[in-house]
This record gives sequence, C-alpha cells and structure tokens, in this order.
Amino acid sequence: MVSFKIFNHHFRTAFVFMLVAELCLLIFFTYLAVYFRFQVFEIQPNIESLENLPLKAFVFSIAMVFSMIAMGQYQTPSPKGRHYLPVILQRTTISLILGSLGLLVVYYVFPKLLIGRGIFGYAIVSSLVGISLLRTIIYHTVDGKGLRRKVLILGAGDFALNILKFEKREPNSGFSRKVLSPSYASYTIHGFVRLGSEEVKIPEKFLLNVGDDLADYCNEYEIDEIVLALTDRRNNMPVDELLHCKLSNINVIDFVTFWEREKGMINF
Repeated sequence: MVSFKIFNHHFRTAFVFMLVAELCLLIFFTYLAVYFRFQVFEIQPNIESLENLPLKAFVFSIAMVFSMIAMGQYQTPSPKGRHYLPVILQRTTISLILGSLGLLVVYYVFPKLLIGRGIFGYAIVSSLVGISLLRTIIYHTVDGKGLRRKVLILGAGDFALNILKFEKREPNSGFSRKVLSPSYASYTIHGFVRLGSEEVKIPEKFLLNVGDDLADYCNEYEIDEIVLALTDRRNNMPVDELLHCKLSNINVIDFVTFWEREKGMINF
C-alpha cells in the first residue's frame, strides 16, 4: 500500500492523486459548461455574467471536493465487488447534491460567485459522468489494492476462518494468497494473530508474530484496521494494546461489525 504519513495518519497516494485529478476535472467541467451555454472556451470570457470565471470555477470545484470528502469518497472503495459503476454513480450523485446545497449558501452570502443556472446544470451533469468514469478506471486499473483498507485479524479460530473463506476456493486449489485480497472487498488482510490458547483453524502460512507491542507493529506495517475475531474474549483480549492502537488512530472493530459491513448480512 503506497502511502505517506501526516499527523500520525496514513494517506494513500492513489487517493491524493484522485482528489487532485477530480479538482482539476471539476474546474474543466465548469469551463466546458460555459462552452455548452455560450460556445466560448476562454479563461476569462468577455461576457458580463461570467466575470471572475476562474474564481467561480474554483469555488464550484472546491465545494464539490469538500462534499466528496465529507461522504468518505477518498477513503476506501465500497465493498460491492467488481461492479463498481452503479455504486460510484450513487455515491457521486449524493456528493454532488450535497455540494450543490452547500453552494446555495455560498451564493446567498456571495452572490457575485454565482455561475448561473444553465452553466451550473451543465457542470453538474458533466461532473457526474466524468468523475464516475475516472473512479471506475482508477478502481479497475489498480484493482483496488492501493485503495483498500489494510486489516489485521486478531484471532485464528472459527470467526477468523469465516473471514478467510469470504472468497470461494477454486476446485482442488486449497487456500491461496488470493483469499487475503478478495476481488469484491474494500479490504486486504495483512494476516492473522493467534492469541492465548485459542484453537487454530487458520493455515500456518497466514499466521503472524506481532511481537510485544501491537501498536508499533501496526504502525510499522501501516495497518488501517484491527478486527477482533476471537472465539473467546474472556482471557485473550489484549485491552491495553488495543487502547494504544486506538490512540494511534488505528480503527478497531469486532467480527460482527466487520462481517455485516463487508458482506451485507448478519452472521449466525
């Protein structure tokens, strides 16, 4: 996972690239909307209603980017499988609607930033199509691996085995490395950690030795999330270590929450 660290947070390079690319696209789509409306394509057209167009385009673009940030669009792809486009269209539409509502407030306070209803409509439609296509290309090009949540599983029993078997095995192939990065998932599994005397159901090649400091290990390997998949928590739960992980901005969730989020169903 290619990333860099700012204020103890890991930022994936792919998402930073996506944010910058989409900001540029939104500015371009604003100018494209002006072309559709007035058949001119200039940085500053000689049209009274388009005065300060560069600033207006930038404000429009920033509002939409902030809306997508608020919607979590620059975190991990949705766990909906290879059929990204319907999900991308849905999330992008909601983000653009929220951004439009925010711009209504901006335009009310600063009416000179208004770009006009016709241009605004063209810009929204162009942005929806363009951003959705860009995200689809990026998700499929990198196969989501550079964008996915990096997960460490605490546990090696039945619950952990259920996570490992998310991806169906090919006939007579046994477990393969592919199961750690299912094609449909928003996560990739770094490995499994056996705790206490829990019965091991996970193949040995997937087991890890994290040493004495779980938080240091997670920071060293850029773990985004820890999943508690312990069959028996009474004697195995490393409470102090998990607290240190949370203080290091590593998300900690239980098996049920992970299962419901990723598979969209309740585990019995």
